[in-house]
Amino acid sequence: MKVVASPTTLPGPAVHPEAAPFWDAIAQGDFVLQRCTNCETVRFPPASICWRCLSPTFVPSPVSPRGILVTAIVVHRAPPGSPFSSLVPYRTGLFSLENGLRVPGRIVCDCDQIIPLGSELAMCHLKSDAEHDIYGFAHTCVH
Repeated sequence: MKVVASPTTLPGPAVHPEAAPFWDAIAQGDFVLQRCTNCETVRFPPASICWRCLSPTFVPSPVSPRGILVTAIVVHRAPPGSPFSSLVPYRTGLFSLENGLRVPGRIVCDCDQIIPLGSELAMCHLKSDAEHDIYGFAHTCVH
């Protein structure tokens, strides 16, 4: 997963202790999700039990960092006092991964073209102003 520079400081995630290993992996350039050891379900977001079989056991499972854009919006206004106010306008969307999971993420794009739904984007590592960095999905124009 490539590291992408951002022109502005990005707010970091609010990290629950159960989700810390997920965010630690992002910082290392890896996309690692929980895979249930009972039913093999890969889950996102990280959770203490499997949503399918309720098993509390899981193993870290590397996942492909490529996603297909399912839906996207451009955010033009943020709530007053929001840490995202300095970022508007920005793009965000929902991505379908190869394993069928759908994950949200910021869209990083330098060309400002409309990105057609169904486009493949690659997950990227974005630096934040917090202890944990975040991830996004980079358009092909981002180097």
